Amino acid sequence: MEYKNNRLSIFISSPASYLDVFDIWFTCYRKFWANSEYSVVKATDLSVKNYPNIDVVFSGKENDGWVDRSIPFLRQIESKYILLMCDDIFIVDFVENEKIEEILNFMDKYNVHFCRLSPTKRGRKAQKNIKFLPLRMPYAKNLQFGIYNKEYLLNEFKENSETAWNVENRWNKESLLSPKGFYTDVIGIQKPIMKYVHGINKSKWYPSAINKISKLGIEIRSERRVMTRIEEIRLNFIGNIGAYFAPRFRFKIKRILKRFGIKFHTEY
Repeated sequence: MEYKNNRLSIFISSPASYLDVFDIWFTCYRKFWANSEYSVVKATDLSVKNYPNIDVVFSGKENDGWVDRSIPFLRQIESKYILLMCDDIFIVDFVENEKIEEILNFMDKYNVHFCRLSPTKRGRKAQKNIKFLPLRMPYAKNLQFGIYNKEYLLNEFKENSETAWNVENRWNKESLLSPKGFYTDVIGIQKPIMKYVHGINKSKWYPSAINKISKLGIEIRSERRVMTRIEEIRLNFIGNIGAYFAPRFRFKIKRILKRFGIKFHTEY
């Protein structure tokens, strides 16, 4: 692997079955982050396609899990920091490298292990647009979108057989059992430094995401099903339960809703 900037690398772990999704991710990336100073590594299971200026690495194991696929390639990356992105996190506006560097400088200075890039109003202000996140905040740490100290991330994986949902469920359980207070090594941002659209849930497109991406002049070539507007509203509500309720009450709400057939990716 060759690197533009050894300080940070962008890492996306995406199976070959999501090739149609990653094609759109790549189009958005090339359109809105053409001046990126960072290398991009795409880990996948089967080698099916190459992309300009992206290191495509593959495990050779069809339909392997996210953790099992990612660990070997993360170990090979020399960068101190990893910007994790899912293949359905689509950049929809121009990215300023300076804002990424500001985050990295703060992480260096205060020995921060993770910066959540999904904006939140919660937390204790550290400096402009940066907050130390609450210990009890669900998904304060997540595998969807954020900047990790690479060694810290690798140490958080207990074993290769874990799924990404297992990892996040473990983190959420730790948050549920935590005392009140704030992390000293986990931060978040209040306003986005990268504007994005989350496009897919349970293999189906959000109709709002298709509408937004299409308005940007980006063609969506995908035969995936599109969920109904009602499905999208329902899933958005379920996904935002953590924002509406305290962690312990959130856990109870999930248990009640499960009795009515509503499924969640994580238990906590």
